[in-house]
Amino acid sequence: MNIIKYKALQSTLTKFTLSLLLFTTFSGTLRKWVFVDNSAVGNIILFMQIVCPFVFVLLLGKIQNPFKRPIFIWYSFLLILLAFNPMNLTYFHGILGLLLHLGFWVIMGFYIYNPDLFKVEVLIKAGIVLAIIEIVLGYIQYFLSPLHFLNRYADMKQITGGIATVGDGVRVTGTFSYLGGYYSFMMFYSFLIWALLRRNYNGLLLLVLIIGGLVASFMSGSRSVVFTYIVFSLLMFIQEGRSTTLVRRLVLQALGIGIIAISVSFFLGDRFGVEEKVGISYSNFSGRVQSTRSSGEEESRILEPIKETIFFRGDYPLLGIGLGSTYQGALALFGTSAYLTNYGYYEEEWERIVLEGGFVLFFFKIFLFAFLYRHLVIPKFSKVVLLIYIFIFVPLVFNVYNVVFLFIGIMLLDKSYRLEKSAVSNAERSVTNSSVSSLV
Repeated sequence: MNIIKYKALQSTLTKFTLSLLLFTTFSGTLRKWVFVDNSAVGNIILFMQIVCPFVFVLLLGKIQNPFKRPIFIWYSFLLILLAFNPMNLTYFHGILGLLLHLGFWVIMGFYIYNPDLFKVEVLIKAGIVLAIIEIVLGYIQYFLSPLHFLNRYADMKQITGGIATVGDGVRVTGTFSYLGGYYSFMMFYSFLIWALLRRNYNGLLLLVLIIGGLVASFMSGSRSVVFTYIVFSLLMFIQEGRSTTLVRRLVLQALGIGIIAISVSFFLGDRFGVEEKVGISYSNFSGRVQSTRSSGEEESRILEPIKETIFFRGDYPLLGIGLGSTYQGALALFGTSAYLTNYGYYEEEWERIVLEGGFVLFFFKIFLFAFLYRHLVIPKFSKVVLLIYIFIFVPLVFNVYNVVFLFIGIMLLDKSYRLEKSAVSNAERSVTNSSVSSLV
């Protein structure tokens, strides 16, 4: 491929990836604030979200295509077989399931084999703007009434328990249709901060985003969001603290801002209520954690999905009952299989993967994560922790927001290491050439 075509493809790919990020972030605004309680439009927007990753096939199909690689060939072949499982209620369930199980690995595979085609600076700048928008909007939503227009969900007719709250505050959704979208964004937010740190962005901006992200995590009311944010942040500081002075600068700036904030609060009496509101968000979240811990819910949320998978109680553990058979959208549109009804209650992704595709599919997912480990250039320790955490706790099939946000987040972080590695190689090559020239 000549340089002109390469640059054109790089530009097109960057624009599409940016569009994918913006669509994923703002599609919920259409569903809950424009086309209010319009399930037909909502289904169309959601379907667009599911098929968006496959546009990469159209853009990059003629070059390094992951579907030409053995692991993707076998994975696709397996999914096709499972999609047409005769126990599935309709073929539509299987087709939707096929798209859901392929989505993340399609875009991740194209990145792995074509990393130089993905330019990240425009994505990082867009990510900063989106982060500020979501944090500010979440802060506003948290202290509004649950009945306020900004706090509505996409289809209020189907919500029986009302808007979710945590203590005295609303569990924020930002621009997203439901709670899950905001949670996915906060995972992307963690990767974004890490990439900013590695790219040596302004320390004050980083500090504001780090603190803002922690407060937003509390305001989400989700233990998994807070835990994920803290784990990723600690991992970031452990990894980067060994190789950069920026971490030390951040610590000093944090102390400085803390002193200034205390001084301003002392002299102004916290007239704007920021200190009180941040404290409320932590207090509400802490109260929810204590409540779920004392009831035993917290332990069951962590252990039950693993136990339900290891001691699978279904009748078809080898190949499952068909892809898409547990997907809520397919069930609402096309009905529920009797085999699923007989199984009873299910919730977590591991369990649903075994339900749909059996342990054959579940173990193939492990191979895919091993493939990801092999090809990412993120340092080994961080890579192991991140991938294990994602495999256990992050739904990559049935949460369509995670597909995009996790892909772009991993890409931003991985590219930051690739660019550094490339810069070091170029510098070493330059030194070598200079040495050779001086000898000549």
